[in-house]
Amino acid sequence: MVTPTSCKAYVLVTRRFSSTTATQPPGFVEGNIGGVALPATSFRNAYHLGDLDGDGDLDIAVTNGSMSFFINDGTGVFSAGQTLAISNTRDGQFGDLDGDGDLDFLVVTTGANEVLLNDGSTTFTSSQSFGSSNSRSIGLSDIDGDGDLDAFIGNTSQADKVWTNNGTGTFSDSGQSLDANSFPYSVTMADIEGDGDFDAVIAKYGGGSQVFLNNGSGTFSNSGLNFAGSAQDAAVGDVNNDGAMDIVIANRPGQNPVFLNQVIETEVTLSGNDLLITDINGGTSNDRLTISADATDVTITDPVNLITTAIAGATGSGTNTVTVPLSAFTGDVKVMSLGGDDEINIDGLNL
Repeated sequence: MVTPTSCKAYVLVTRRFSSTTATQPPGFVEGNIGGVALPATSFRNAYHLGDLDGDGDLDIAVTNGSMSFFINDGTGVFSAGQTLAISNTRDGQFGDLDGDGDLDFLVVTTGANEVLLNDGSTTFTSSQSFGSSNSRSIGLSDIDGDGDLDAFIGNTSQADKVWTNNGTGTFSDSGQSLDANSFPYSVTMADIEGDGDFDAVIAKYGGGSQVFLNNGSGTFSNSGLNFAGSAQDAAVGDVNNDGAMDIVIANRPGQNPVFLNQVIETEVTLSGNDLLITDINGGTSNDRLTISADATDVTITDPVNLITTAIAGATGSGTNTVTVPLSAFTGDVKVMSLGGDDEINIDGLNL
């Protein structure tokens, strides 16, 4: 049986923009007149917006070392809501964690993280405390493709962790330990490689920001991309309208770069017994993947490291030449050329 798997190359091109002095745009006036004063904070991930009571307006959660909620009356005037006895909070995200249709909240702290379930009327109850790392940031998304929200949690000077949700708001450690000794100011979940699952973009203060790629079942691997600088945050979106997710990083200090994610289109040709896949989109690099076979082995020559995942049964994984014994698979090499979304299908292999 042939199982299609995506084989795409991505190039990140840097565009740098100078900072300018912003003035207040005309038409903005101060809101929350007559409302309760919102707390000051020294934490960058402190304010979070979501419709807590289902009345169609945006309320506020504040993680400024403590945990408090503020309720919007619909005109931008806020009243004090619930305050929970949770200390050393650093970040959090809204999401329907238990699948009951309202917004819950997952808050990360320098100790145990807390799952706060909403009863639908802005009353939150802690249903689970998990983890013991010095957590700094969080990204919620359906990491393992089972329809509920899981958590990628960035930890300071400790390994980042992936926690999977059983659908009722109960989280379990996936067993993955990623990128130890980092200082992750933010985690942004997005489909960076265009394969339909959520990858993780980690903005790190010092050491370079990184991208971790999801294999579709919730297991992450380091993409090898490293963005120099001391990042405070990252935003992901298609800034140049080409269908791929680009990355904008906010550094402190330094310039704030825009990284354009470019899918490399390929041409497939047959040369003797070799299958050649060559860049034809005018990119600056000659991306070429060659697959050849003899009586015992299939050899994959990958000079620019297009293959980023290990191949079961192969030798040389992670290098420019990978050898796979014929005993590792059966069948022919089949190629479907789909322009910017080419696929390579090899029976029994996972490329």
